[in-house]
Amino acid sequence: MFGDFLLKKMLQTHGVGEDQATQIMRIVQQNPVLFQKIAAEIKAKVDAGQGQQEAAMAVLLAHQDELEKLKPN
Repeated sequence: MFGDFLLKKMLQTHGVGEDQATQIMRIVQQNPVLFQKIAAEIKAKVDAGQGQQEAAMAVLLAHQDELEKLKPN
């Protein structure tokens, strides 16, 4: 899919290696709805005035159990 290609290239331009980018793509593809929800929650917190990194950490911690289930063994 073209969107997957763009996301992978974006990750690589931010210093993520080829193997890591592929692994991230697999995890996102397992549950794209979860990652859309996470992105929306981060955006809402940033729009409310919270810093992007702080918002991301709070949201990722809130979804930690769901994310752990997606990690490869």
